[in-house]
Amino acid sequence: MNFFDYLKYPTEIINLILITFFVLILITPITTVAELQYRTWEAVAVLSLIQVFNSMMLMLLWWYLGKSKNLQRKEIDNSIRKKMYIRLTIIPSLYVISIGLSFISFNVAIIFPIVMIPSLILVAKAYR
Repeated sequence: MNFFDYLKYPTEIINLILITFFVLILITPITTVAELQYRTWEAVAVLSLIQVFNSMMLMLLWWYLGKSKNLQRKEIDNSIRKKMYIRLTIIPSLYVISIGLSFISFNVAIIFPIVMIPSLILVAKAYR
């Protein structure tokens, strides 16, 4: 399920959302280095909030495409829409939990997002 499989042509709104998404992706390595260098809850919070915002941008793209029937190359089935929203909510949920864990233990907070990979695999298998 690729976003561009369903998109006929991009609009200005889609272009702005994608540019913002890619700029935040480019900032991610800088915040990751800061997180590991400073080892504080603030650094974890900044990185986590960037990842949450990125996930929200992806959800916004799918929502906008779902609402704009004239932009769709092919019909987006409700089951596909549900799968995408479920998969896209896992990442921000884990990063929000990571922010909470950073107040308790920095080491647990930076390792916790590794749970994301098995979580995404399990959800993909559950919602086939």
